[in-house]
Amino acid sequence: MASFNFKLEKVLNYKEIVENEKKNKFAQIKQRLYKEEALLDDYYKEKKSIIEKRNAFNKKIKAGELFLYNLYIDTINKKIEKQKLIVLNIMKELDQAKNEMVNAVKDKKILEKLKENKYEEFIYEQGKEEEKLIDNLVSYKTATRIRGM
Repeated sequence: MASFNFKLEKVLNYKEIVENEKKNKFAQIKQRLYKEEALLDDYYKEKKSIIEKRNAFNKKIKAGELFLYNLYIDTINKKIEKQKLIVLNIMKELDQAKNEMVNAVKDKKILEKLKENKYEEFIYEQGKEEEKLIDNLVSYKTATRIRGM
């Protein structure tokens, strides 16, 4: 009995490698996004803290100190805007990586389905061959019995 051999096995293996690479790339970008979002969140917390301090001292604060607080808040606002752009760019990159990953998964699944269909076809053909052998064997035994009579 012959063994099943899928002719596109190497292509399927390659597609699995590509799929794993795309999944890893997606995970790395997602991790970067979490890191950059955490940094953005830290900037917002820092800004809130500075505003609260400034407001707490508002009545007894000197003009120079008030100017420094406002300057620091402006600096943080600039950092926030810059960080928002970074987060937005990474989100776009993540979306692209997700699309690539989904396409790689689809490509692999198509080949897996083809392999499955080819295997079922192989099993069916093997069954037909087996039936032929059995029919030939039965015919041979019947023919030898009839001759022997």
